Amino acid sequence: MSKYYEDSIVERMYLKELTNRLRNTFDIKLYQTPPEGKDKYDGILYFFDKGGYKLKKRVIIEVKVRKDWYPTLMLEKIKLNNLLNIRKNLDKQSEKETGDKIESDIWYMSVTPKETYIWKLENKYEWNQEYHNISTNNPSLGKTLKDVTYLDINKSKRFEWTSDTFKYNDASKTQIETINLNIRRNVCIFKSIGL
Repeated sequence: MSKYYEDSIVERMYLKELTNRLRNTFDIKLYQTPPEGKDKYDGILYFFDKGGYKLKKRVIIEVKVRKDWYPTLMLEKIKLNNLLNIRKNLDKQSEKETGDKIESDIWYMSVTPKETYIWKLENKYEWNQEYHNISTNNPSLGKTLKDVTYLDINKSKRFEWTSDTFKYNDASKTQIETINLNIRRNVCIFKSIGL
């Protein structure tokens, strides 16, 4: 297995844990993207009234598991723009098919060695140009100039999970097969709306 695939499986384990935690308040349907894919997001959460069928909100979510902790965590402008485009397409398709005019939220979940932070992203950040690795998984590719901003952990929702809570080798073969099966079932939904 590639490092990218293993990291993607772990990200989906955290996403599943978040979904389980939020089920105390809402009925939630989680759609995840394939771990071997190069999608610009990790999943979509659909929130319904507890015990009901009325859609309350939709959340496009991106998960990052980080090796290091910092008091602010970086977000690339290209990542935000990709997520904003996904939201635009999802909301437009949803309104066309169902008539619902619910604007999707975008959540950015960052799992660190200290704890997990989740921000609701908006299109209102100040951007700086800095040199950073082209690829987190392959630093040997060198650096490039990127537009970035830093998210303040004090403005996030926090959870106790750390980057050591789940590891790829903790996932049983059955868990991974279940994750992949659920994802395969949902891929046709994503493709049908151009995500």
